[in-house]
Amino acid sequence: MESQSIQHHFDVKAGERVQKAAHLKRHITSAATCVKDCVAILQETHYNRLLQEAAFHFCKFYEYKNGGVAPKMCDAGSKTTYFTLGQVLEMRAWSPLAYNTVKIRGLLPTKPVYSKAHRRFYPFVDLKRLRDGSTIDFALPLWDIDWIRSHGWISATAAADRLPSVYIDSMLVYLPLQINAALGNPATSSLSTTVQVKTTDTQYLSSATAKRKYVLPPQTFTTDVTYGATWCLDENRIANPYDVAARCVQSDAASDVCLRVPGTSQVQNQKRLLPSLFSTWQLSATFAGTPSGALDLLVPRTNIDWSLLNGTAPDAETVGDLHLIVDAVVVQISDSRQESAGLEAVEDAGGATCCAPDEFRATKSKCHKCSRGTVGAARGFACVPIRA
Repeated sequence: MESQSIQHHFDVKAGERVQKAAHLKRHITSAATCVKDCVAILQETHYNRLLQEAAFHFCKFYEYKNGGVAPKMCDAGSKTTYFTLGQVLEMRAWSPLAYNTVKIRGLLPTKPVYSKAHRRFYPFVDLKRLRDGSTIDFALPLWDIDWIRSHGWISATAAADRLPSVYIDSMLVYLPLQINAALGNPATSSLSTTVQVKTTDTQYLSSATAKRKYVLPPQTFTTDVTYGATWCLDENRIANPYDVAARCVQSDAASDVCLRVPGTSQVQNQKRLLPSLFSTWQLSATFAGTPSGALDLLVPRTNIDWSLLNGTAPDAETVGDLHLIVDAVVVQISDSRQESAGLEAVEDAGGATCCAPDEFRATKSKCHKCSRGTVGAARGFACVPIRA
């Protein structure tokens, strides 16, 4: 009897252990299932977050490239920030708009001109400050589309309410020269310049979206040239644009310009977003001339009379005024492709005799007298004050 009791006791204990083991197994299985489900939920949450981030960046990327208009499936006017699977699938199937690359030639004024209509001054580049090493801020006036058209930055037919967004791919800035034979021989003189155009981080796309700003990392476009270069590869040699515009290209190579860096930026090789033409630029320049050289930057004023900049100065004459020549390659949406008239007008101006010292090239075929108190400069490209 005693042995049977002991056996029964062991059987009961064994049964309890089996039950506990089974119970523990169920708990382990349940926990494993829970962990698996939690991992799946976390993975799904992580994937969804990445999907939402990708959709958000997709919409902002193409909103900027399309001139401030996001693709339709982005629901730009909606307050919600969540994109459905259907919207994401539409994004995958969406075809971006086509873009055109266009060459333009724009002009930058070098003296202040006041607009009575807008009660503000137009932007200009102070050449004396540029020569002294200062950085010059400059922005095209979106508040006056006529000014932008007349200076060659957009097509003459571009309407203010349909102003195309324009993105800079390269920007080559040429500088006007003055020749002082008393300092050296012009035939053996050269002047090397490096002009940098740095965009600020704030970007404006057009007059229609002037109140909406975008932020991009600053980008720098560099122009590195030598005026009057003796040694230059043929593929880098061009005629001075100011001499071409004045129809006064010299036959002794004095009009030669050696172009080493044509206004490019690292952005071209990195496939990043291009800055807007209507952003604020920061111009700076460095100079290196031959010893006892006769070439230097043309500075038509010893200083700017800043007392005029009080909002009451009269509108100034612009005929014969000195402008900087800027050749740019820009990118536009193909539906709004706009050719610049400025490039054709300047490049075709060649093959004629030079204007007289007191004249400037007014048209392709005519020279006009400079106004009283001014004299021709940059081989007749413009007129500047006699006491320059």
